[in-house]
Amino acid sequence: MRFCRYFILIACLSISAYYTQAQDSSSTKKTIKNPLEYTNGRLQFAVYPVSSVDPASGIELGMMPVFSIAPKAKIDSMGFYRSSSLAAHLTYSTKNWANVRCEGQFYTSKGLNYGVFVQYLHAPDYFYGIGNDTINTAPSKFINQYLKGGFELSKSFKTIHFIGVKLEIQHQTITEIVKTVLNSSIEGYNGGTVLGIGPLYKFDTRDNVNYPTKGTLIQASAVFSFLTNETDKKFTTYSFDYRKYFTFFKSINLAFQAMIASSEGDVPFYKLQSIGGKYNLRGITNKNKYIDKNVWYTQAEFRKNIYKRIGVVAFGGIGNIYSTWDNDMISHLKAVYGFGARFQVIPRDKINLRFDYAFGPNGDSGFYATIREAF
Repeated sequence: MRFCRYFILIACLSISAYYTQAQDSSSTKKTIKNPLEYTNGRLQFAVYPVSSVDPASGIELGMMPVFSIAPKAKIDSMGFYRSSSLAAHLTYSTKNWANVRCEGQFYTSKGLNYGVFVQYLHAPDYFYGIGNDTINTAPSKFINQYLKGGFELSKSFKTIHFIGVKLEIQHQTITEIVKTVLNSSIEGYNGGTVLGIGPLYKFDTRDNVNYPTKGTLIQASAVFSFLTNETDKKFTTYSFDYRKYFTFFKSINLAFQAMIASSEGDVPFYKLQSIGGKYNLRGITNKNKYIDKNVWYTQAEFRKNIYKRIGVVAFGGIGNIYSTWDNDMISHLKAVYGFGARFQVIPRDKINLRFDYAFGPNGDSGFYATIREAF
């Protein structure tokens, strides 16, 4: 049944690609404007309905609007295309997951880069425990509600280096806990508000920030956090993210990512490192299944445009969460793989609507729909 839904969506995208191509035609025939897209100079806007399914949230239905502003120069002096964009994800699911997510990346002609992220989630969720061993078959059910946001401000020098600051805030509420896996011995059991701030460095030579075909992105940060309701509770999170992009045979693209992050201190369980979801090792559908203080993973994806706005991908990855820097790093490794389709909602800036079907460990699998590439 899931595969049927998946291929029906791909077919719908193909029809949409044919339909929207009419408005780009330079012929004298009458064209049909796509009511889902709007262009005014450097500004482009598009909104499309989406659907996805996974065991955690059930069938999600919603819409994804995206705004994009092209840079004044098509390509800057270094050959980079850095458009500014704002994308939203608004869905509701058959298992009563309400999810509103908005993220933006903005670049100025003076070399400033602003990153903005806001998300509200209200969902019946599960706590499986902490660690990387066999999945808990009797997790605690609870209502997971949070409002979190992030802001990054950095300034470039020599065009490819960015140095700045990163801010994070999350207000977490945990209610209606069932079973005893989640109890008062677990850090973060009472929820609360977490504030974090720290330095950020980026090295960016990607030819296009939305859909790179060559170049490198390196991001490193250290965020120092505390709980406002328990000021004696503090923790620090360090992360290093390496991404590389290649092009083969002029039209096949390969994206590679290696990520490592570590937390130390009094980390609430909802701020522990995790794998899974729409971005990090797709195929592990619930990000609470495997959580701990440390994480590493690598993933790769082949990308190919096949017809007008339509593209396809195949991907795989491996990684782990762990508590200590020893053999625990490689015990119970988690491997995922999958395939997907892409539809360019804004072809000029190569911003894609992403549909992925992925398989994970312990029979896990899920279908994902969202804006932008996973990495």
